[in-house]
Amino acid sequence: MNWIKLGEKLDRQDIARRKADLRRKLGVHRGCRIEETATVTEPCIFGTGYHWTTRGGSPIRHPSAYARSGWSNMVYHASTIRIEVPVGYFTR
Repeated sequence: MNWIKLGEKLDRQDIARRKADLRRKLGVHRGCRIEETATVTEPCIFGTGYHWTTRGGSPIRHPSAYARSGWSNMVYHASTIRIEVPVGYFTR
């Protein structure tokens, strides 16, 4: 392994560590996306968490109560939570 590749590998590991620290600090799960945008000046959380609704749009608080066979009125809405950081936030 040459020195350039080693340096790039260490940089990637450092950025991954910084992203993990930011997620931990903001209290979000590790699957949460991190996007760099020019519209923010500090890290912010946007979006909504996952949830279930009926086809009519009423929220379902206990999805396991609807889990019987034949109950196809449930609609799953995936999480849209993301962290937006300023451009170049992790390269500082």
